[in-house]
Amino acid sequence: MWPSPCPWGVEQTGRLVTTAALALAISVGALTTSSVGLLKVLGFALALAVLVDATVVRAVLVPTTMCLAGKATGGRPRPCSAC
Repeated sequence: MWPSPCPWGVEQTGRLVTTAALALAISVGALTTSSVGLLKVLGFALALAVLVDATVVRAVLVPTTMCLAGKATGGRPRPCSAC
């Protein structure tokens, strides 16, 4: 029997999503070192948006929605009976 898709999906993709978000936040956050005021604000806002997206949306809202929707999300395909 396959495990529930909610914890399995977070377990399999959590590290990748967090690392990618951190790398993007650092690279966009580098704009805050600019001498141009607009780039400083833009870099800070984008870095904050990426971190909020990675933590709140992908780590909390998506798995919760999948668990609440149950089988309506599709989940993973059934195991092949011929295997």
